[in-house]
Amino acid sequence: FTSRVLREEFPHLKSRMPTLWSSSYFAASVGAVSAATVEKYINTQWERPGKKGDGS
Repeated sequence: FTSRVLREEFPHLKSRMPTLWSSSYFAASVGAVSAATVEKYINTQWERPGKKGDGS
């Protein structure tokens, strides 16, 4: 439903993206670290040098 509504509001999406969502997913193991460490990593990943979103 959401994809259809977005494509109606933003017609250019139809030609730029064949689909807005896929049925794939990502899963990973983090080893022996705490949930707080994983959360900090996720929340600060764009702050590290060389990553998207840092202005470089």
